[in-house]
Amino acid sequence: MTTAAELAAIARSVANAYPQLHTEWVASIDSTNSALMRRAASGETAPTLLIADAQTAGRGRMGKQWHSSPAGALTFSIGLPLAPADWSGLSLAVGVTVASALRQWAQAQALAPQQSNARLGLKWPNDIWLMDAQGRGRKMAGILIETAALHTIGAPAPGRYAVIGIGLNLTAQPADGNGVAPIGLTQWLALPAAMQQDMQALRAALLQAIAPALLMQLPRFVQQGFGGFADAYAAWDLLRGRAVTLSDGRSGRCLGVDAKGALLLADGSGGTTAISSGEVSVRPIAAPVP
Repeated sequence: MTTAAELAAIARSVANAYPQLHTEWVASIDSTNSALMRRAASGETAPTLLIADAQTAGRGRMGKQWHSSPAGALTFSIGLPLAPADWSGLSLAVGVTVASALRQWAQAQALAPQQSNARLGLKWPNDIWLMDAQGRGRKMAGILIETAALHTIGAPAPGRYAVIGIGLNLTAQPADGNGVAPIGLTQWLALPAAMQQDMQALRAALLQAIAPALLMQLPRFVQQGFGGFADAYAAWDLLRGRAVTLSDGRSGRCLGVDAKGALLLADGSGGTTAISSGEVSVRPIAAPVP
């Protein structure tokens, strides 16, 4: 469990970005996302940052299980009312924000990557990956976004209650359903021994880097939609220009994403299809397309 001083520091950092936010840290929970969604279903929609040392039933997109342990991962969810004109591309905007915050934190700590030719980036639609020079990628973090209705007394309220869950591996994790072991922050960055020996302090420091960044960028998404993040996403995009295969059997070349954040897939016949994030999962084929 985090110390009172660490929790106070986290609360101060997020309060600067979102003064109304309530911060909670628990030792164990089924899922931080599930907990906030249950609260929303019962009418509790106060802005909340919920952090857990461990999740016993963590979830990813499309119902996938998310493994986490006190020493191995940072898991938290932010729940708050949002009312964008268009929700399309929110997970991509969150991915840009989290990846940027991680890179800025690493630079501020003067931490160098363990492999100079490895690239940290985004795998559409909701993962942060580390990809090597041969195009082999391993997941380091995932994003799960869910929403619930907002209600005032007797009537629906504008917007929805958005629950944004982040799972960041700090150490290597068990292999996923595709037989690929997710990577951890300790495999990406050359951390000093003192930092590796105090994982609780490391998680607290990462929270102070990531959570305020999200809270500051969400209003931008509300105002500008995915368009405000499109250029940044293109710079982080690990799939653009690569051969990919979809979980429904389709394959082709990724051309990036469209104005709403849908993946653009070019097939062998010269056609292009926009793929919704709710339809399929996608994986790169290791060798880059010439």
